[in-house]
Amino acid sequence: MKLAVWALLFPLIFFVPVQAAMSHADITKPSPTRPSKFLKIAVADNWPPFIYLDENNRLAGQDFELLESILIELGYGLRLVSNVSDNRRFYALGLSLHEVVVGAYINEERQKVSRFSLPYRSEKMGLFYTNPALFQAEKLDFEEEFDLKPLVGTMNHAAWAGEAFEEVKRDYPDNSMHIESQYSRLKMLALGRVDFTIGDTVSIKLHAEKMGIENFTLHPDILFEADIHFAFSKDAVDDEFINRFNAVLQRKLAEKAALLKDMHLEREDEPE
Repeated sequence: MKLAVWALLFPLIFFVPVQAAMSHADITKPSPTRPSKFLKIAVADNWPPFIYLDENNRLAGQDFELLESILIELGYGLRLVSNVSDNRRFYALGLSLHEVVVGAYINEERQKVSRFSLPYRSEKMGLFYTNPALFQAEKLDFEEEFDLKPLVGTMNHAAWAGEAFEEVKRDYPDNSMHIESQYSRLKMLALGRVDFTIGDTVSIKLHAEKMGIENFTLHPDILFEADIHFAFSKDAVDDEFINRFNAVLQRKLAEKAALLKDMHLEREDEPE
């Protein structure tokens, strides 16, 4: 099974868009005062709409823009360093190869090398598939599905879909494989080379839309949901920095919530 899967995967390696990282390049927007300090950030993968490289090879996305705006207020800039693979990003954080991670959930192992901000959004991990004959039950039962069919799926090595699915992966090692690039995971699904992929529901939907993939379904049974934080290297920042960062983060989140509320009220007041 494993050899067959990798035989299907191998040709895709040459079609994954190459994203050239700018080595030690300052990426902070112009500001009245030059930042006195910089934090290193690395690109692991394109996760629209949260963080990605745009058409000019510049970092963009909701998470990145929020991070950058807070750091500017604190007098910090960002410096893009060489790519760090997603499954090694916290190992690299502990070595200060980069110093800030976006879109992170907290676990005990990561807390050994990281200081975490307050949560700024939530993330839902879901299962996407293209064959309507698969996963027809309202609740996902991987043991039953894997026992009945030779299904193969993909996910990011660093992704976490809950302890229940981790147990399934251990019991059925040939039914899932780790592919770091979301582009590759979706391309394999679109080509019918795998049966499903697991990932962040918002990012996969948007990425699939950009790739022109339409014939896929998100199963209603969400696998895992977690709060998402910014993570900083313990060697790069201290608790005082985290306190100041959180104060600005809370204010910006409150401002965003108020703006969204006003926009919602305006829509309700519009004449039909």
